[in-house]
Amino acid sequence: MARVPNLRGDLTALKNLKSQFTERAGVNHWAYDGVTRIISDNIAKEIGVAQALTSDAFNSYQLAKAIGGDLDSLGEEMGGVNRLSPTFARIENSHKNLMFYSVSGNFGDANGGNDVTIPAGTIVSSENTSEAIGVKYQILQDYVVPWYEDKYYCSAKALNMGTGSNIGSNVLTNHNFTGYARSNEFLIRSTNRYPVLNGRNTESDESYRYRISQRIPSIVQNNIESIRMSALIIPGVLDLRIIPGYFGIGTVAVFVFGADGESTKALTEAVQNNLMDNQTPGLKVLAMPGIKVRFDFDIRVRTERPFNKIERDAFVRKTKKQLYDKLKSYESSKIIPLGKIAIELTEENTDIISMLSTDVSAPNFEAVYVTKYYADSPGYNGDRSKVIQPFFSLEEEEFCGLGNLNIKFEADI
Repeated sequence: MARVPNLRGDLTALKNLKSQFTERAGVNHWAYDGVTRIISDNIAKEIGVAQALTSDAFNSYQLAKAIGGDLDSLGEEMGGVNRLSPTFARIENSHKNLMFYSVSGNFGDANGGNDVTIPAGTIVSSENTSEAIGVKYQILQDYVVPWYEDKYYCSAKALNMGTGSNIGSNVLTNHNFTGYARSNEFLIRSTNRYPVLNGRNTESDESYRYRISQRIPSIVQNNIESIRMSALIIPGVLDLRIIPGYFGIGTVAVFVFGADGESTKALTEAVQNNLMDNQTPGLKVLAMPGIKVRFDFDIRVRTERPFNKIERDAFVRKTKKQLYDKLKSYESSKIIPLGKIAIELTEENTDIISMLSTDVSAPNFEAVYVTKYYADSPGYNGDRSKVIQPFFSLEEEEFCGLGNLNIKFEADI
């Protein structure tokens, strides 16, 4: 790397100017409104500005320091490497992911026995499609669904670029399609069976700088940073856990995490393909999906009066969101304080008196169970076990998910 020149600051320049005026011209009057002071201050200021510009110009030509447009120019000049542009998240019908389905038998039952046409431009969303919030995707072409089908897969593209449109499974549950006879009964619905993780933001300076450096022979290959950056350039990859020796001596496991910690088989395979350049004799690098730890809760709550069905359903929905948010907030610390979470839930839900428990191992929860499985597994194929302590420790490759929530209400009357 080129050595940065030692540039003196404006204060040093001012000190030297004063010394020269004193020694060579006998100037000893340095009042703020004095002519010599005014001249010295302005010369020192201009010297400081010039040196700052010189330093910025020098840094703009150094790979380790250049940022933004300067780094783009370096990439093109040093190896013809362009910064990766943002992409739209997409779902292809061949993925068998985004589907419309009938809740009343087949599509014909919802449309007077006729085929159903889902037009291009139909919006599927995580929220009500009339609202500005939420993640929205647009159907890419017209689909004629035979009357006898009960589900149909479609292609769609996110309305907005970047990772903000990456989603977990079962998120796109709202749509604005009403082109069938019984649309007022909402008999045709939508969902995405798997996460969608292929949206990408504009490549960061850090990632782009690394790719440029790969054109320079002196860069050391096959180290941890090389593995990390090879995986992070894949659209949809938000985080990694690299664990040497995970499968034994000479192995490196690279756990891949996308939106909400989820992974798909396609995302893991894309990372594995990029990691093939890091395979050397005696070293095997394997991409793996993160391990999801699903928490199931049994809860008893004490209320001042009996809740009706609407109140119970509203409380369950609210508690699910609170539990999910709290699990995610503690996820990065790798310690899930179940006892503390129970206390926080009690304090935040003023419509209940307390939470009850007969199990001292997880205070204020009747019971807590966990199931571990790979994030790209089609179902819950792990063993379910009961948590017997007021906290749960996550391994480096694990992340949280919320499973079943069973709540029993006991009125204090």
